[in-house]
Amino acid sequence: MLGARHDSSAQAVSRRALAHPPAAFAHRRSLARVFVVGASLATLAVLAGFAQPAETKDEPKDIVINEPTDISAKTLWSDLINKSRPTAEHAALDAFLGDWEVSSYWVPGPEQNPIISRGVAKGEKIIGGRFVQISSRLSHGGVPSEGLVTLGFDARKKNYTFHGIDSFATYANDCAGAYDADKQQFILNGTVEEPTPKDDEPWRKYDYRITFDLTEKNVITETIEIKLLNNVWFKTVQTKFSRPASKTESAEAK
Repeated sequence: MLGARHDSSAQAVSRRALAHPPAAFAHRRSLARVFVVGASLATLAVLAGFAQPAETKDEPKDIVINEPTDISAKTLWSDLINKSRPTAEHAALDAFLGDWEVSSYWVPGPEQNPIISRGVAKGEKIIGGRFVQISSRLSHGGVPSEGLVTLGFDARKKNYTFHGIDSFATYANDCAGAYDADKQQFILNGTVEEPTPKDDEPWRKYDYRITFDLTEKNVITETIEIKLLNNVWFKTVQTKFSRPASKTESAEAK
């Protein structure tokens, strides 16, 4: 209000900050309210069968939730972390670690010319070695892009997993499969929905297959195939990840 006294004390500043929080903070706070209210309602539903008529009209007291200090809680979290440690199967993903030079071609469709791309990539372990993250920066005829792939091994389902995002889409591609040690190949399968050229047409769903071939020394060859409407597999992308010459020479010298 115009002419109102402006209180600049620390307490007043804090009150105004809470009354008008930044949008992102307000959103998180609203989500927290939803979870707290939901948990409270669930608790009341459980206790309803045991509740007795209130004999007094005392005001309800606030519930104070402290950090868990009970040894059993600490043991529970420790056990969960220990049981999710990387397995022997995770060792196969070490092949993707380190620096790479990347060359790739993409064929948009049958009887179309390929688009050549070049760039660099780097693979590193994350989340205590449970996953390998591969970040890439490529140039496609002068058009730059970024990509991020996370590879892992799902100990529940006993399969390898792929989660990929890049500059050309606002969605992720996910697939899963197995590693053939004899052939030195990861073969992963998934399904993706793509929009058609016309907005009024339904989206098309494609099965696709990603193969990582490790048979060539210091090279990983990635092949992406899609199953066309006539059930024929079409190779649309082939990418070579090669160790930089300086890295290869240094490794061989050792």
